[in-house]
Amino acid sequence: MTTTEAKRERWARENAARYARLTPEQKAEKREKERQRLMAKRASESPEETEARRAAYRRLKTGYYPQLSEEARKARLEREERRRLAKIRDETPEETEKRRARYRESTKRANDRATPEQLEKRRLRLIERTHELKADIFYALGDECAGCGEQDARVLQVDHVNGGGSEHRRRSGGTHYWKVMLDYILTGSDEYQLLCANCHMIKSYRQADSLA
Repeated sequence: MTTTEAKRERWARENAARYARLTPEQKAEKREKERQRLMAKRASESPEETEARRAAYRRLKTGYYPQLSEEARKARLEREERRRLAKIRDETPEETEKRRARYRESTKRANDRATPEQLEKRRLRLIERTHELKADIFYALGDECAGCGEQDARVLQVDHVNGGGSEHRRRSGGTHYWKVMLDYILTGSDEYQLLCANCHMIKSYRQADSLA
């Protein structure tokens, strides 16, 4: 690791330690101030600055950090993704609604600017990403029904062992739902299992009967 990389790593650790000492209210206030600062900056930027920012964002998402080694790039991307998913898991209902409102607003702006071809490309990319995440989840859960052993992926479904699937989907939404679930599973959570459609429906009926 170079001197520059060591300094950046040290700064990241110190910044994370300062952030960890904040109360939930202070963290929410800090995130809101940062969001307002970024929105004000974006509102005043020129088309050239907008394109430069988007190009930098695309390089970030593809793991392009020319100043870092390949190992450091991967570690940084993984760390940023874990931090983002952890914030989604730990946020309050109010923070969830604010995040989803910001997402809807930004999506509407992007859709208003996009051409029909771009919208169709984006839709197909989202479907492909969702299928990739589901395939990873199925693999992590054993690729077979926990009730009867069925292995046909066309009828397999993810079951929340202790219930609460509707609330989880409502809070996460979209691909975040599958990303958060995969993150939970890879960290050793036993909250999920694979069931075929028949076993899943039988379990749901039994739970409904026990509550009746």
